[in-house]
Amino acid sequence: MIFESILIERIIIVAITQTWPPIYLSIFTYKLLKRAKNRSTITLSTFFLMIATAYLIAFFSMLLINSPFAYSFYITSWYFFMYSHSFIILFSLLLLQIEENISYMKFFMFIVLNGLILASVCCICIYYNGIQYDMSTGWRPLFSLPFAIINWIYVIFFLVIPEFIMGFKLLKIFDGAKIVIRIKLFLLSTLLEYAVIILVILYNTLPDNHAYRSIHVFIGPVLGTLAAYFIYRSFGKKIE
Repeated sequence: MIFESILIERIIIVAITQTWPPIYLSIFTYKLLKRAKNRSTITLSTFFLMIATAYLIAFFSMLLINSPFAYSFYITSWYFFMYSHSFIILFSLLLLQIEENISYMKFFMFIVLNGLILASVCCICIYYNGIQYDMSTGWRPLFSLPFAIINWIYVIFFLVIPEFIMGFKLLKIFDGAKIVIRIKLFLLSTLLEYAVIILVILYNTLPDNHAYRSIHVFIGPVLGTLAAYFIYRSFGKKIE
């Protein structure tokens, strides 16, 4: 009975927190591509679509519990979730080099390199059992501390620090222009998004009886929605 109640609670939480994001993320994507179809809008739209895909795959992993596919689906969803954020960095890079027009070779090399880095992290996770996701955990993901640390290192050194550097360069380049307001909003919203990732990792690492887990169920989805919305609003209306 205890296991059943935990499982039902898990299903309800997943249904609430992971079915709503694909809806609003798809709306943001549609509005972006409707206004313009260039590398900037496509890159930002890819970010939204990949997160939406991650949530959907995670939701399906719950539908496949007690099957050999549940674990593979969750690992895949985590990969898409982490990989999606490299497109924010790529979007910032496109803005920074808007006059030089970054080459397609560098564009695709950046995408491939980040994909390979995260694929390596997922392989390490599988080999060293970095994520537990089975009946013993009540079908909720439980990260090992080493795996959590690896993910935090990736977020800080491959997302937060590069975003800070590029954000301040953009502010310096466009100092005095009207677009500075949008750049500031974009920088703050992306940092909020990275904070959400850090908190999600913490949520998946802590045991069930930890107080923060109960708090995160309420604040996590709200922060994630606000971060995505302000990222969209910062450059959603018009991207040069």
